[in-house]
Amino acid sequence: MHTKLLMSKVHKLHHHSTDPTPFTGYAFHPWETVIEFAFLPLIIFVIPLHPIVFLTWQFGGILLFTMYAHLGYEVMPKWWVTNPITKYFNTPTHHNMHHNKFNYNYGLYFNFWDRIFKTQHPQYDQVFTTVVSPKVDLEAGLDFNSR
Repeated sequence: MHTKLLMSKVHKLHHHSTDPTPFTGYAFHPWETVIEFAFLPLIIFVIPLHPIVFLTWQFGGILLFTMYAHLGYEVMPKWWVTNPITKYFNTPTHHNMHHNKFNYNYGLYFNFWDRIFKTQHPQYDQVFTTVVSPKVDLEAGLDFNSR
């Protein structure tokens, strides 16, 4: 969807949400739906999947993960981006930065391709750490995360 033609004509509508919410995951151009669903026959007829596996992937892998990626709120713990395994799994912060900085963080489920091709935002780890750090009201000295 991020080729010049598709981005300018089709996917740009989805990127009008620069600060995504779970609804952003389903805010897209009708042609994007057609393009995305064009892959279903390939999955159904070429890749041998049991119907239960296919339905589980549709519900969990697409419906729920799309809401998670567009959450607009970070739910992962601070150690997520430093762990040698979990750092390759995307977070809402990673995808939020994609909506803010259109030329970075293309991966939806995983970010290893972004790391390999240098399309991961160079400040992702720093932004993630800042987002999940406790928020402190300096005047009152209160930790907002304890409420």
